[in-house]
Amino acid sequence: MIHLTIDGKQIEVTEGTTVLRAAQHNGIHIPTLCDHPHLAPYGGCRLCLVEIKGARTLMPSCTIPASEGMEVTTSTPKITEARKFVLSMIFSERNHFCPYCQVSGGDCELQNSAYEQDMTHWMIQPNWSTFRVDASHPWFTHEANRCILCRRCVRTCNEMVGNNTLGIEMRGASSMIIADLNVPLGESTCVSCGMCVQNCPTGAMMDNRSSYLGLTKESESVKSICTGCSIGCGIEVFYRDNNIIKIDGDYDNAINTGVICKYGRWTKLHEFDEAEKFSTPMIRTNGKLEPASWEEALQKTAELIKS
Repeated sequence: MIHLTIDGKQIEVTEGTTVLRAAQHNGIHIPTLCDHPHLAPYGGCRLCLVEIKGARTLMPSCTIPASEGMEVTTSTPKITEARKFVLSMIFSERNHFCPYCQVSGGDCELQNSAYEQDMTHWMIQPNWSTFRVDASHPWFTHEANRCILCRRCVRTCNEMVGNNTLGIEMRGASSMIIADLNVPLGESTCVSCGMCVQNCPTGAMMDNRSSYLGLTKESESVKSICTGCSIGCGIEVFYRDNNIIKIDGDYDNAINTGVICKYGRWTKLHEFDEAEKFSTPMIRTNGKLEPASWEEALQKTAELIKS
């Protein structure tokens, strides 16, 4: 076991645990955008910078393994200044106009991080270039103007799903998420699982159905099991006002550890949307369902129970 101190708190973790995971497992918050607990450490966004005693510069906590006797500080004026600069760089790279984004108001990790650092503006001239919008897929849209190039979608497709459809073209601020050899998503080898949408920290990967039905933070959720096949994948159903907003994979389920297919996320939900909804009780008479009153339905139910 490794013993270290984070913000004055003595912590014991297994060897190989990163500083970020050590902090998270002990209730200490360190902001991050590119990190995801089910993906390999990446160190791309640099928002998780911390001070480590003896180190010459601030260090990314998501890639630094904890070592014996390490002393870590997660919040100082120097760290706050660095995080604000990182966020300013990210905001200036693309057209991040929050009022026009469907995840603004609580579901966007970029916006939430800016509020957390008490940002009111950024000092760098924005890149006013217009980036493409790929709406070729029937169930989700790639909005490159909102992308922060954290590569979570690429890594999710590679590491979690194993499909390797998504990748990166170009370099620097011109970098772009692409499918296969830069073909539209709707014509690519995408298996439509939607894990890239689930793991996207901003509104860059947009669910066409649920995006404007309500924020996740304003919805309730219940965990369940997908009935699409015999595997029994865990799902988390988000709903609001008795309407299903969206379905995500359940990371706590040991069967699928969060990964679901297109049937579990979208197909069944779209079938439900298109199906005829019952607005009154129905009683089957001579093999045919006929509308009935609640009194008739309750009476019929009682008769069936007695029989």
